Amino acid sequence: MTAATLRWLLAVFLLVVTPCLRAQGERSITAPREQLGFNVGDDYTLANYRQLTEYWKKLAVESDRMKLVEIGKTAEGRPQWMAILTSPENHKRLERHKEIARRLALADGVTEEEARRLAAEGRAVVWIDGGLHATEVLGAHQLLELVYQFCARNDPETLRILRDVILLAVHANPDGHDLVADSYMKEQEPARRAIRIPRLYQKYIGHDNNRDLYMSNMPESANMNRVLYREWFPQIMYNHHQSGPAGTVLFAPPFREPYSFYFDPLIRVGLNLSREKFFIPGSVLSMRVDNTHPLAWGMGERADFFYDASPAFRLGPEAAQKGVQAVAWFDSRAPLRSGWAWGQHYLEGAAGVVEAVVGPGKLFLYGPEVTFRAQPHGTFKLLFNGIYYGPARRVKM
Repeated sequence: MTAATLRWLLAVFLLVVTPCLRAQGERSITAPREQLGFNVGDDYTLANYRQLTEYWKKLAVESDRMKLVEIGKTAEGRPQWMAILTSPENHKRLERHKEIARRLALADGVTEEEARRLAAEGRAVVWIDGGLHATEVLGAHQLLELVYQFCARNDPETLRILRDVILLAVHANPDGHDLVADSYMKEQEPARRAIRIPRLYQKYIGHDNNRDLYMSNMPESANMNRVLYREWFPQIMYNHHQSGPAGTVLFAPPFREPYSFYFDPLIRVGLNLSREKFFIPGSVLSMRVDNTHPLAWGMGERADFFYDASPAFRLGPEAAQKGVQAVAWFDSRAPLRSGWAWGQHYLEGAAGVVEAVVGPGKLFLYGPEVTFRAQPHGTFKLLFNGIYYGPARRVKM
């Protein structure tokens, strides 16, 4: 073979192979419109869970940033999917990153020095779910768009997030998604489409499926709780919802007297302040905790509470004599940890969790939402301790 022939064959080889290598390096990611026939969010269109499943399976083949995992079956037998989105390099060490998240969350036998080393080695684990309340259709559809965007975008910010973060995108209610979308799309005339479902959008529990997260009665809740608190231990858990329609009725202070005598000697703090002076919607606030009290057993000296226009209480001067005791209280003029708060200084000195002796029994007052969504390692202890402590009797040792 002459040198000229060899050069000719090499040139032909490069002409054939180079486009293949380029196509492999620049993966083509199917857009929602190509897959579904419409853009996510287009008027009078909803994708169902079957379509989401087919699309996610295709994206998992097309993108090396995505891994699709079935976390279990739903009450009606559908697979419940979780899309794991991160950089290809992080995917290669996925089990190691999962182990780091678990060790940092449980902190069992981990020294401060080792914790810092693990935090530097690991990645932030972020959970984003959607579709829990199926008639809040935005929740499931933002998952469709979110997963596509992280598979397809190549801008510096997206690549940075993929490098630093492991995103767990989880559908929370597949059965309800199919029910709502199929019911909506069966009307042939788009302008006449409306959500009219014949039954609860999750078997047995309907809209209360978020309350099931602390009971795990339903397989969907058990699937998600296993991933959250037994496998991945994400540092951020974002439970996606959609605001209600126009016409929602709201109760707002000031309220008229007389107040219920049941609250003596507890007086609600800030109840009659205007929203210009005091307004804290859906934020996380820090409180001091008396962890020597049985109600707070197993908690630290401080805890973060979800506060959503929640009540707080002032203990009167005779509270202790009447068997009323603060278990958690605001000890700062600036308790805000996450979110925003107008007039937060009004809460200083107020109690958020209170025990009151009532006859032979006990009354527990929880101001903030101690059972809010997914906090079983946090303020849920106040609920479960109360279940045991409520009927308990003191004994002398």
